[in-house]
Amino acid sequence: MVPKIVVQLVEELSEIMPITEICKHLGVPRSTYYRWKKESGIETKKDKHLTK
Repeated sequence: MVPKIVVQLVEELSEIMPITEICKHLGVPRSTYYRWKKESGIETKKDKHLTK
């Protein structure tokens, strides 16, 4: 799996289902997703909202 792609996919799908469920379907532990997200530096909608 490519971490950056997983992070982007989870970010898009998180609008319609919980992150825990998405990770379960992808076979990626939630903690791994959050680590990849942090390492990728991808800014999410939530991150953008917090920096305003």
